Amino acid sequence: MSIVETKCAIIDTKASGQYYLDIDDYRAMANDYNVNYRELVEGRELEFCSYVAGGFHRGMKKSLFKLYDQTKIPASGIRDRSCDESSRRRNR
Repeated sequence: MSIVETKCAIIDTKASGQYYLDIDDYRAMANDYNVNYRELVEGRELEFCSYVAGGFHRGMKKSLFKLYDQTKIPASGIRDRSCDESSRRRNR
């Protein structure tokens, strides 16, 4: 069985140029998505969660560490432009 068959991730996209992980989004990821993902991907382990946005508020890093401390699931953020550029390079 390959890693693709045993792992999964949650990617939450945000239409914001300066996204900040507010309390509602934090609670959704920590208490809903990270807990209930098994209903959608039976038998797979959640490897990480990530946010994709146009940019991030300077407090985002602290929020991601707090989310990790609570859930023990690695959390990250990636700028949409970086994601797009990476995809284009891969598809050449």
